[in-house]
Amino acid sequence: MHQQSRFEHLYLLAISIITIIFTAIFTAYLVNSQWSRNLEQYKNKLSFEKEASMYGFELSKELFSKAATVYQHAAHYRGAELLPNSVTPEMKSLINKLQSIDTQYPKTDSHQIFLLHNDFQIKLMASKPYIPDTLFLELAKFSLAGAKVIFKMEPNKNQYDLYIEYGKYFDNSIRVFRNSYNLEELEASVLMLNNKQN
Repeated sequence: MHQQSRFEHLYLLAISIITIIFTAIFTAYLVNSQWSRNLEQYKNKLSFEKEASMYGFELSKELFSKAATVYQHAAHYRGAELLPNSVTPEMKSLINKLQSIDTQYPKTDSHQIFLLHNDFQIKLMASKPYIPDTLFLELAKFSLAGAKVIFKMEPNKNQYDLYIEYGKYFDNSIRVFRNSYNLEELEASVLMLNNKQN
């Protein structure tokens, strides 16, 4: 009787050990599969970011929905709820979209932000320091009017290039600013041009 009880004990112990082993193997498989998927997604995202950073291709509406969490490093804006009352709902929407962008992609000398608003696109390129809120809002006005905006700061140089390419609303003209000044003076130039268009 004692021997049978001992056998049952060993049998239950063996079943428990086997269950634990299979559970550990299955859990490791699930974790590894999820890790592999995450790694693949991360690699794909890095590849997408690298190509966009190197070649600056245009993002379509379809791509934007997939890339809404790609670019952040050139942006450090306040929340839309903290912006002045004069800021339109459209501009608040742009700020909110920009704030929703996030990534772990390593910082490089130049970074890009893509975002869409209706049928228009804003394309901003910048390095440090961050673009001020007020300058971004002025650039947003151009986009809302149908222009394509490109802002670029040369790495390790105090030079800022602002390209504002107008669409049909501005007779397809192109305005280019090349400033070796500072962001405040560039911002003043943008304000002046906006005032002329209003």
